[in-house]
Formats: sequence, structure tokens, C-alpha cells
Amino acid sequence: MKKILCCICAVALVFTAFVSVVGAEELCVIKVSTAEGAVGKTVVLTVSVENNPGIAGGMLTIDYDAETLRFQSASVAEEFGMTVTTIANDTDKGLVLFGFVGGYGDFCEDGEILRLSFVLRTVSNGFAPVKVRIDKNSLCGTDYKALEYETVDGGVNVSLIESMLGIKDGTEVFVAGTVISVPLGMTVGEFNKSITTENLKYYSSLGQILGDDSLLCTDSYVICNLRKLRFAVRGDLNGDGNISTADYLVMKRVLSAGAESYPAAYVAGDVNGDGFTNVTDVYTLKLMLIRNW
Repeated sequence: MKKILCCICAVALVFTAFVSVVGAEELCVIKVSTAEGAVGKTVVLTVSVENNPGIAGGMLTIDYDAETLRFQSASVAEEFGMTVTTIANDTDKGLVLFGFVGGYGDFCEDGEILRLSFVLRTVSNGFAPVKVRIDKNSLCGTDYKALEYETVDGGVNVSLIESMLGIKDGTEVFVAGTVISVPLGMTVGEFNKSITTENLKYYSSLGQILGDDSLLCTDSYVICNLRKLRFAVRGDLNGDGNISTADYLVMKRVLSAGAESYPAAYVAGDVNGDGFTNVTDVYTLKLMLIRNW
């Protein structure tokens, strides 16, 4: 009899644990994305839902640091299929309250709910949090009962280098980690026109002062706020200002050693501009050399 009772208890415990695990996996998740931005630039974050059991309506609050971020606007994701209304917008406290109800049907898919636009005001501490808040019983399921949920906060990772330089929109200049990536043939003067910060000093990789007409090469650098920021000229891995067979040979060495050993050359190796340096760039660089780029 004791053995039977023990077996029943064991089965009950396993069943309870199984139900708990399944319940945890199916918990509705409302999350804010994380993106990178620079001071003065607009950055877009999304609010999305995962493990959606079916939402009929509800309310949620976006909580952000008003000293670091300025809220611009919100738009409803096309696939959301619900009517969203901005109930309250307190830009001083950094709070935006949204209400949403079923439009052409209940929302039962995972995906984006809102797209939020902010302008980054200051560098702050390197990260500007954006939180989502949902009061108890404020999220209604398709059975018109309160949904169980959890929230995941996001925010804006501040690009310190881009913020220091004040890189203008529409330029071919971007920051990759701690390296400034520029196109082949860009001069110091042209670079100065693509940023808002003035009176910077530029140097070659050997420490020689560069004038406005000087070409930027990989491993040349600029001093900004007492920081040495290195340039990476796309395709110019060896730093001579040209694309040649020498760069193809350096590319193989850089890929083997990695970004830590050759940070500027590694960024310069992203020839196709997809944000990665890999064998695809080796092939692209080879084609450029064959076609005399």
C-alpha cells in the first residue's frame, strides 16, 4: 500500500512540475526592444508581444528618462490589427499611456505592437532605459479575462563616439565599435564636413599631422575629447590609401587573428558593408582586384 501511495505522489509531483513548466513557457511577454543611437539622432524602438494567447484589449505605459530622451511619436504596427489611442503623454515625467482595443479582430499573433520614436538628448551613462508597465488586470484576453504576463524592458545604447563627433545624417561615415569607418578616397576636409564637432587634429598612423587635403587611411586617427579614434578605410586594410593585392593578403591575416589584434583593419575588411568581416569580403575584394575596382 505504501509503495502505491509513493508512486501516486511521485506521479502527482511530476505532473505538477510539467504543468508549471508549460505554464511558464506560455506566459505572455510584452517587451521593448534595444537599439543604438547618438545624441541629436532619432532612434526607433518597438514594443512587441511573444507567446500571445490572444489579446482583446488593454492598456500599457511606456516609462522613459525624460532628461535623456525626448519622445517624438508612436505608430501602430500594421500587423497589430487593433485600434491604439494615446491616453496620456507626460513629457516632463517621461510617461506615455496607450490604450488598445480590437479592431477587425482579436490580436492572436506574436509580433510588433508599437513603434516608438525618440530623440537622444544627452549621452547620460551610456544607456537610456525604456520600460513597459502594465497595471494588474489591464491586459484582457479573448475570453475577456485578465491575462497573466511578464514585461521585458529595453532602451537605447548610446554611441559615445558618434555623439562626440556629431556625425551628420546622410553621410558615408559610421562608427563600428571604437573605429570610424569611412569610404576610400575621403580627405580630412571631407570628413570635417560630415561631422559637427570642430577644431579637431588629425594624424597619420606614424603620428604626422594631416591637413584638409590629406587622404584618410586605415590606422590614421583623430584626437577628440582627449581620445584617439582610429579610422578604417573600407578596402584599405594595409593603410596605404589604395586597394591592392597587399590588402587581399592582409585580409587573410586579419581574419585569422581577429578584431582584437587588428581593430581598424578588421573594420576596413568589411568591403561589402554588411557590418561583418568574413570570407564573403575576401571574395568581394578579390573580384574588385580582378575588375580593377
